Amino acid sequence: MAHVSLFVCGVLQVWEDPFPKPSYLFALVAGDLAKIEDTFTTMSGRDVRLAIYCQAHNIHKCDYAMDALKRSMKWDEEKYGLEYDLDLFNIVAVDDFNMGAMENKSLNVFNSRCNVTYWPTSKVSKNEGRRDSSKDP
Repeated sequence: MAHVSLFVCGVLQVWEDPFPKPSYLFALVAGDLAKIEDTFTTMSGRDVRLAIYCQAHNIHKCDYAMDALKRSMKWDEEKYGLEYDLDLFNIVAVDDFNMGAMENKSLNVFNSRCNVTYWPTSKVSKNEGRRDSSKDP
């Protein structure tokens, strides 16, 4: 699967993946989501667009996740010489995702308990081993 055409709000949207892969690695997220955006400049100087989508009530908690994403991409380059090979990377974090996370090429989907946090007030819950964001603003 390297080419997907979708109709979104009556408009044809075309997505091209330069690296064909089996269809079970394809994911699509739809919903009323807010987003933050940034860019990451790779070691070769190419800009990668970054976006984190979540429900509006969690948008103020996404800055730390964006910072962690950028630090992770830099670490991959420094440690392994691996440069991200697409022009876009998306994260979706929603409260009702039924698993902890799902990683697809250019789209990672998380339950917001696992990815969206308000640093530095978050604490790791001893019972779940996950961040307890119940006291976040």
